[in-house]
Parts: sequence; C-alpha cells; structure tokens
Amino acid sequence: MRIAIVATSCFDSLLPLYKHLYNECNIDLFCFVCDRFMSHPSFDLTAFPDGTKGVIESVPRSYLPLPIVKYLDGAEKNVKTFVFRITLTSYTSLSLRIRRIVKPENYDVVHFIGSSFVYEALLRPGRRSYRVMVSLHEADQYRIRNSMLHPKEFIKWAHGKIMFSLVSRADYISFFSLNEKEKFLRKFPQSAGRCGVIKFGLQETFMHYDPADCGIPPKRDFILYIGMIRPYKGVDFLIEAIKRSEKLSGIDFIIGGRNDMGLDTTMLPNVSIIDRFLSEYEINYLVKRSKAVILPYKGASQSGIPGISFFHRKPVIFSDVRGLDEYLYDGYNGVSFRSGDKDSLEKAILRICDPEIYDSLLRNIKMNPYMEDLSWKTLAGQYVEVYERLVKNEA
Repeated sequence: MRIAIVATSCFDSLLPLYKHLYNECNIDLFCFVCDRFMSHPSFDLTAFPDGTKGVIESVPRSYLPLPIVKYLDGAEKNVKTFVFRITLTSYTSLSLRIRRIVKPENYDVVHFIGSSFVYEALLRPGRRSYRVMVSLHEADQYRIRNSMLHPKEFIKWAHGKIMFSLVSRADYISFFSLNEKEKFLRKFPQSAGRCGVIKFGLQETFMHYDPADCGIPPKRDFILYIGMIRPYKGVDFLIEAIKRSEKLSGIDFIIGGRNDMGLDTTMLPNVSIIDRFLSEYEINYLVKRSKAVILPYKGASQSGIPGISFFHRKPVIFSDVRGLDEYLYDGYNGVSFRSGDKDSLEKAILRICDPEIYDSLLRNIKMNPYMEDLSWKTLAGQYVEVYERLVKNEA
C-alpha cells in the first residue's frame, strides 16, 4: 500500500502522524511551504534564494531543523519539502510542476492535510486510479463557508471554492473533533457516509526541542495562554476578568502569541504579552515553566493546545464551549468555567491554584488511561485502517 501525504505547512499533527505511519506503510510526505504566507518555525527558509518563482525541490535536511530530524529518526528520508513563491503569472506553471512532482497516480491513497490551492493541481476531473482522503482543520471549514458567503471578496471566495472542490472529490473526510464533523454535516448532510473523526495527539515533537528563553522575566507557576489572539479566543475576556478581580492580582499570567487585537495590558503588572509568533523552542520553555494552560475561548470546534499541555503534564483551564469537551474534563485533567462568565472564570483559576486540587489533576494526567488513546502510534493505526478501507473500496 503506497501512501502520499500532501500538506502546506508543518502542522502540529503532521510530523507525528507521518513518523508513525512510516513504520506501517510505504509512505512519502510532501510539504509545500509558501515562503510569504505559510512559513513555519519548523522550516528554516533562510537558504531560499530571493527572486525565485515556482517550486524548488530541497534536500530535506536543508529545511527540517535538527530537533525534527532527531525526532523522525531516519524517517526524514521520505520527507520531500518544497518552497514556492506564487504570483498570478506563475500559477499555471506552478500547478503543472506540482503534479509532476507528486505524481498521484503512483499511489494507492493521496491524503491531503488542511487546504491549499496547490491541491487543485492534483485533482483533475474524471476517473482516477488512486483514492483521496482529506483531513480538515477548523480554518478549512471557515474557508469553505467563505465560498458561499463572500463571493465579492475574491481571495476568500477563490480559496473557498478550491476547498469545496477538494471536499466534493474526496473519498473520505476526517475531522479532529466530533463537533467539527457535526458542523460540516449540517452544511453537507449528503457527505455523512464518508466522514470520520481522528483526534489530535500529544505534541511529542517537542521531545527534542530544548527550552529557549523568550526574553521574559524568569517566572514560574504562571497561567499561560498560547496561540493567536483573535476575538473568538476570548483573551480580551480573560484580561477583563483579571482587571476586575482583586483575588487574581497575585497570580502571574503570560499571553504568548501575535496580538492581532491590539490588547493593552500595561496597567496589569501581573500580565505579560509576548506579541509574536512563538517558535517551538519558546512554546516548550513557556509550557514547561507554567502552572497551567488556559483556553478562555468564546467559541471553538477543536484545539491542539491540550495535546501540548498534556505532553508536558500540565492541567488546562477551559471554557465550556463545544469541541473542548472531547479532550478536557472538569476536575479530572482540568477545570472548566462557563463561557462569558467572569465570576466563573475567576473561580476556575482559583480552584487550579488550590494545592490539593492541583495535585489531584497532575496525578490524573500522569495516570490517565486515555493518554494512550492520544498517542500518535494509536492514532496512526486509525489512519491505516481508513487507508486500507479506501484501497479495498470499503470507504
């Protein structure tokens, strides 16, 4: 069984999945990374020559950082990384070259992770000899909705149309949470027979990243938020709760991620913001030194943050929005609060600072039987089952 995984970045779920599939399948991983839009800390793009257009094939070690090479432990030889710059004039030639690089007809299953216009080049209309699987992230569904809601906004509309085309041609669509699957099926109920859920796993790629100082005061036992700062993430709500609570004034908070909302915490001496995209080294540093990770989301369908937190054996403070409840359980591996309720949030933070409650959460996380269910070895086995069903035309 020959498998090709095609992705447009080094997603948190991608490298662990590939590593464990490498031991099960004849597999190649193709990463197409746009140097302007999709560059990721996992790739060192400094060697990419300025002024180049189109696609350049790289020697994998020239782009994969040493911690990832160590993590892959020999599997990196089947990782094919590509960097491209896209212009309106180079789109057609780029698409043709992408097809010549991947050669999907040489595989039994082509598995697309996330969304990109580069996928369209690999899915010509008509009969094909290979089966297609797509794993959708939350943002990909947003793009599909854009194809229907924003026809006048060309870039959103075009990206959404490409995603809609990809999903329409897929033989199987996987989601990282049941909530995401249910949202999708409300829009596309006819797809019910070709959908499934395979969760995010623990962020085990961090095992070879030494913690790197972020230039912040050497604090410990702080409450940590990591991720993009956007309206649905609820960071503004968290800051307002801290401002109004005297009880929280003695607890340190660190917010790490690009501050797209321009939030101001200058009047809060116990709150620090690291306003940029954090590297894996920095995330490792922050999570290891934190007391707990907080997800103050106003809305969510899934999150990869619990996998990072549990890898470092840290409990999570989380809102009771749908999607998070598939990974997080109040009083067991974290503490929940009512979304939008500042008093409830204050109580949740104070609960996790209670030594007895905190020690109980740590014990549960270390002993938790479903941690094995979130191991990438287990999850890779679930993907193999889907691949086999696709090859046998049973999915």
